[in-house]
Amino acid sequence: MELRLENGDYVRSGHTLESVTGAEELAQRLMLRLRARRGGFALRPDYGSRLYTLPGLLPGARETSARAFVAEALSGEDACLEALKLTETANGITVDMVLRCGGGTVSVTTEIGSEA
Repeated sequence: MELRLENGDYVRSGHTLESVTGAEELAQRLMLRLRARRGGFALRPDYGSRLYTLPGLLPGARETSARAFVAEALSGEDACLEALKLTETANGITVDMVLRCGGGTVSVTTEIGSEA
């Protein structure tokens, strides 16, 4: 059981913090790993992903690179990429993923800003 996060903040329900379990907990943990910049934590240099570098790559190389970055980030988890879709937006790139884990699937979406 982990505490529920929304927009980087813990979610309160009255005077207590909400928690997540099951598929929602797994999705939150994977989202944190995928959104964190790889190498951004001195004590865990292998934690995170390099998805933040996508806007700086040539458009033709982005999907292949995104797949490699996700696989690299998930190497420490019991999860693997089943589907990936990149969508260019005015503010950057939206990455929609379906991850297979724990006998089921979980959908995860993250947005990478063009200023990243």
